Amino acid sequence: MVSHQQTTPLVESCSRVVLGLFKVGDIVRFPGAGHHQVHGQVVKIHEDGRATVEAQGSQHCPLMRDCSLVVPRGNFSRSIVQRSVLDAIKTGRRCDIDWSGNCKLDGAASSVDGKAGSHWWKRLAVSEPLPQDCKVDCIEVEVEGMDQGWGNSGDSGVLLSVLRGPSGDSVEDTVTSVDFDRNKSKSTTHRLVIRDFTGLAAPQPGDRLSLTLRSPQWGGWTAYCASANVQVLIRREEEVPESGELQEAWMSSAQESLFTVWHRIRNDKLLQ
Repeated sequence: MVSHQQTTPLVESCSRVVLGLFKVGDIVRFPGAGHHQVHGQVVKIHEDGRATVEAQGSQHCPLMRDCSLVVPRGNFSRSIVQRSVLDAIKTGRRCDIDWSGNCKLDGAASSVDGKAGSHWWKRLAVSEPLPQDCKVDCIEVEVEGMDQGWGNSGDSGVLLSVLRGPSGDSVEDTVTSVDFDRNKSKSTTHRLVIRDFTGLAAPQPGDRLSLTLRSPQWGGWTAYCASANVQVLIRREEEVPESGELQEAWMSSAQESLFTVWHRIRNDKLLQ
């Protein structure tokens, strides 16, 4: 039987055999002069697909595709995934905009930040930069707001966007919009969950998230936002050195190790 201490190195070893992946320290073999098989240890891996192999006191540079793994002795590691929730934006300041561009913050006169097409807009809040070395899995947005409450509806709301670059000289890309549309829902509480990010809308480390209230300039239209919250589910992956040593007779446990690989894949909730 394969011991618990041996399982992860064996799983990685068999995976590396199947995929043809090598690490510095591995013992490999490759064709030498006269089709003689040369055994040696990998001391460096190059970007051009070659490896420097120390064998019998001399160095060789075979193509990695011509190498076969004999004993995987390179450093073993495992990936640890850590997930956490980041409160990116939380604001309770009420903002109102009417059709003429008049703006109020918490009842006090203010000014809009600009006009895009037929819409006035006001920046509600901007987050701190997203942490480095992380990936965004999900964004949840909750907004309390609505339009004027009569007549046409559906052309005002709050935009969620990403800001890239230094403050004052940022590139802005829209992620999604929270539309105030009484034809779809008369509730003033709006919730969105975004899980699929593609292209320029995909938040990256260092990006800042922004919420902007927009309202059209057509007569009678108004829009308000009383509060807004943005939470980000982030994921970090860290390679941790694996303890344990690989025995010389590791290939004798290859079948059981590969069974362990398939068992883990079958029970991986992320793949279901």
